[in-house]
Amino acid sequence: MQDVSPLIATTYSTFIGCIILIILAFTHGAINELLSIPLNVCIALAFLGILGTAVGFNWYLDGVREIGPANASLFIRD
Repeated sequence: MQDVSPLIATTYSTFIGCIILIILAFTHGAINELLSIPLNVCIALAFLGILGTAVGFNWYLDGVREIGPANASLFIRD
């Protein structure tokens, strides 16, 4: 975390996860269902992905950088 910005770390982890999920969708035949999703649902999912995931992870990784991993782990709940 000292050498990589939180935004870059979040981008890489999200991108890798997206690729894995797309591969799984292809192997399970779900790609046809994905193509039939309405545009407003796609926009809502993009909104949740950007704000709920990317911004949230970015803020969390900023916190890890500021207070350290041991203290930041106190904020993770089961």
